[in-house]
Amino acid sequence: MKKTLGLLWGIILIFTLSFISLTSVNAAETTTSVRYDVPIQSIHPTQADLGKVQMAYKLTTYINENGQLTEDYFADFNDDNGYKKGKYLSPDGTEKLQDKAKYKTADLRDTLQAVVDPDVSTPAVTVVIGPDQQYYAIDGHHGANSYLLTKAITGSGSDKVNITVVGDYSDLSGAAFWQKMAANNQYYPKAFNLQTHRYQTIDPERLPKQMGSEQFINDPFRSLNYFMRKSVIDKDAMSVPFAEFYWGEFLTETKAFDDLDFKDLASYQTALDRANEILAKLIDGDEALQQLFKQTITDQYGIQASQLGLMNKFEPDKIADQKDKLATAWAMVAQQPILQASNTSILDTPPPAEPEKPVITVEKQTIHYLLNQKPTEKDFLQAIGAKAEGAAIQTDLQTVDFSKAATYKVKLEAIDAQGNAADSVPITLVVDSRQPVLTLDNPSLTWKQGKRLTEQALLAAIGIHGENIDHIETDFATSIDPDKAGVQHLQIEAFSETGEHTAKVADIRIEQVNQQVPTVPEKNDHHTDPTVQDPTDEAPSQDDVAGGNSNSPVAKLPATGDKADGAALLGLAFLAAGIYLRGKKQVQ
Repeated sequence: MKKTLGLLWGIILIFTLSFISLTSVNAAETTTSVRYDVPIQSIHPTQADLGKVQMAYKLTTYINENGQLTEDYFADFNDDNGYKKGKYLSPDGTEKLQDKAKYKTADLRDTLQAVVDPDVSTPAVTVVIGPDQQYYAIDGHHGANSYLLTKAITGSGSDKVNITVVGDYSDLSGAAFWQKMAANNQYYPKAFNLQTHRYQTIDPERLPKQMGSEQFINDPFRSLNYFMRKSVIDKDAMSVPFAEFYWGEFLTETKAFDDLDFKDLASYQTALDRANEILAKLIDGDEALQQLFKQTITDQYGIQASQLGLMNKFEPDKIADQKDKLATAWAMVAQQPILQASNTSILDTPPPAEPEKPVITVEKQTIHYLLNQKPTEKDFLQAIGAKAEGAAIQTDLQTVDFSKAATYKVKLEAIDAQGNAADSVPITLVVDSRQPVLTLDNPSLTWKQGKRLTEQALLAAIGIHGENIDHIETDFATSIDPDKAGVQHLQIEAFSETGEHTAKVADIRIEQVNQQVPTVPEKNDHHTDPTVQDPTDEAPSQDDVAGGNSNSPVAKLPATGDKADGAALLGLAFLAAGIYLRGKKQVQ
């Protein structure tokens, strides 16, 4: 059915695309996610920083010594506009084409009115639609600004790009819009401050209002991340926006770069060596760096190093080429003063001093409880070893339903006497149904006095079943005497794999059998021996045992509740065998 529906939707989509006109920007959309020929300066940034040394290197590949655009420029521009390797759709969106020549010599959109083939690629500048139908870029800032700067320097190229729309938040405004963006990690809320060598939180209102390299702060760590590709970073493995800034934030928290001013090539090359060394250690599993990454990035943003493109193996042989590229880039920086500029006015509003806040520490991140085993908050905190110096810890433990087996998240919070709140700590709480459940079908039985009685036969007559039972133990050997009339009590204990147990008692009434007067044997005139029947070890018949009282119907072996008779007998046979083997093990 799913395949049929998928095929149907595919036919509908192809049918619809065949009728799309491409005579205007809106009509040119072959899918709802693509917009064509959007002016770069009409797109709002969602980050405050650019790696301007990275941009400088790109310019050396885009502009030749004669000031003309290179094949690298057109290849990158066409790729970023969705025409990867020169592949595109015809203007009516019906024919797949490829132009390898124009791919490296012209703007495919401008010369051929090319349409994006979503099966090949989509535009690199990724946006959401915000208030007043404005575009807000969440990826592609460096490419867009590089093309804009290239046109400003050479007078050639394009100041328009195709874009990919991934969300529409136009129904939101002001704080609600930015809250949505923050919740989705679709804007980067910090900017690099060269004075403190740290990333500083900024209000979204401080972000640049439009594209243009002069609008942004120059971030050396964003550039370093570009040059570290192939030694410790795999760009193709990055799966979240703003990945390079998260690396910058992590690297600055190591404090290994605090002595660098990033005002010359030597400073950048020193930083490149140190950054490669730090990430190489992270790849090798350095515990201190892993903990720092967790505190700095994972706990704050929910992002893992693998999502930021951290390679599985350090490739030191790539560093020499990285340094050559860095030197080439710095030569372009010297030629273009705009690449040395940094719009530090974004940081003009100093951040409030962060108060000393309590820190919650725990010994266990995960804890297990049995079904219906509800602890007090005090016992719970003690069990996980939770502490917060100078503050009382509170939890939302009351949200856990201990009557339902499931995995829950319990949040730990703490506020000190000055009102400073600790960062919350999540604890995984698993409610397990490991407690055994024991059911007796016939908890009261009658047995004939003097009849042979075994533990296995008695348990089969009682009819034992339940849940989470690993093995059964009884006091049969000390409590049941089939030769003694009266009510006797058999204690039955069921144990789970983890040692939890429960017990029930079955009442066994040994029914006295009336003694018969022996009869005188007939005279044997033929002096032949009387026939003597050999004793037998056969198990008692069903007439030997009855459930309830003497008037109750005979209990059949065994009663197991929901199973069919054949399956029940087979199950009890395995149970009896398990008890027998366990008994032997205990005797030995």
